[in-house]
Amino acid sequence: PAPPNPFPPRLRGAMDEWHLPPRAAATAFQVVYEEPVMGLCCPPPCFACAKPRSYTMVMENRTESNRAYFCLCTAYDCVTVQYLDLPPFRPFCCGLCKPDFSTYKDSLYCCLCINAAGLYDCFCKPCFGEMITIAPCGCNQNECCRRCFCCPFMLGLTDSRVFKDKLVQQIRATKQNKSGGVAT
Repeated sequence: PAPPNPFPPRLRGAMDEWHLPPRAAATAFQVVYEEPVMGLCCPPPCFACAKPRSYTMVMENRTESNRAYFCLCTAYDCVTVQYLDLPPFRPFCCGLCKPDFSTYKDSLYCCLCINAAGLYDCFCKPCFGEMITIAPCGCNQNECCRRCFCCPFMLGLTDSRVFKDKLVQQIRATKQNKSGGVAT
């Protein structure tokens, strides 16, 4: 028998729908994909100290990134961890808002029709790397909505398309784990 649900009745529907996949090993987390870091605008002597500490990973139950920076002759870490069973990876607002991840090449537009990815490549990519974006409110099949409401989600990527595909694949595995083997 399943253990009792610890969440209050009003939250059970939202929490029952998603569970993290079982870990491959009890003592370690499996890295599904590690993206090489690009960008990091630091002066040249500082860049050498900060870049080796920076990483972006899709793991079996979360995303994790570190954007190291250099200040006053010391490298500092800025680590971010986001679990795949919580928003923004799963639907929220009673299931009304379903996240839609895309690359900046698919979502950066000016006036809905002028692709601005070329400008990003010229002026921003050298410092910030490639980017994936998120359109949080059901823009999955609506190009106009995606172009209007996308927000930056993760920067510093070398290949945003591969990272997005690995991330979406792992999100589906999280959903598939709960629904008994069928991604919904």
